[in-house]
Amino acid sequence: MELRKGTVYPALNRLERIGLLRSTWQTAGERRRRCYELTDAGRRGLATERTAWREFTTAIGAVLNPAPEPGNAT
Repeated sequence: MELRKGTVYPALNRLERIGLLRSTWQTAGERRRRCYELTDAGRRGLATERTAWREFTTAIGAVLNPAPEPGNAT
């Protein structure tokens, strides 16, 4: 999947503004590029979101593939 600049960079800027990312300029060859990394708050936020995602996918999995009730042979 390819994302447009108009989608990615506003999201990165917003995450940086709220303190979840930090960025630096680095040079690669003759080109400068902006590099992003998670802040401590970003790492904590990511851990929270991963936990929420796992809980969500577990709940959806239980709906789509319910466990057989005890005593019912299928």
